[in-house]
Amino acid sequence: MNTFIIAALTLDGKIAKYPEHNSYSWTCAEDKKFFIEKTKDAGVVILGRKTWELIGKPFEDRLVVVMTRRMGQGSGDKGQGIRGVEFTDKSPAEILSDLENRGFKGAAVAGGAEVYAEFLRADLVDEMFITVHSIIFGEGIDFVSGVEIDNFDVLDTKMFGSKSCLLHVRHRV
Repeated sequence: MNTFIIAALTLDGKIAKYPEHNSYSWTCAEDKKFFIEKTKDAGVVILGRKTWELIGKPFEDRLVVVMTRRMGQGSGDKGQGIRGVEFTDKSPAEILSDLENRGFKGAAVAGGAEVYAEFLRADLVDEMFITVHSIIFGEGIDFVSGVEIDNFDVLDTKMFGSKSCLLHVRHRV
């Protein structure tokens, strides 16, 4: 199963200024379009509970898997029962195994920082699509912390206008 991270970052490596800050408010139109296309191709979008609560609605033509440690505790399963959204407290490896057993060929890991780190630590990321936007927050939530990996190669770059650059990197085997 092809598993990739898809993220928008600032020049200082932030994915948000504060926990309730949604990247939709500061990313470019081309990046938003790329996100939709790439995640539709994958068929599955994996999010953390906090990211899910920021978005709060299913994605058209994609299964949304929400990782939460609060299964059955009320707020952790907010939205339970929404068609196209599943909640789980399984590990990243268990989630991917389950998805593969169900016939899915790809999964987009779309945040937040804790979820990115979990998949990277478990060595389950095949590639990353990182859009770097030419803004600096100066504070905020780092893309990932507590993870040190140096086995990714840049495959391609693509400019979105003059202010954003998409990096496509692949895990070196």
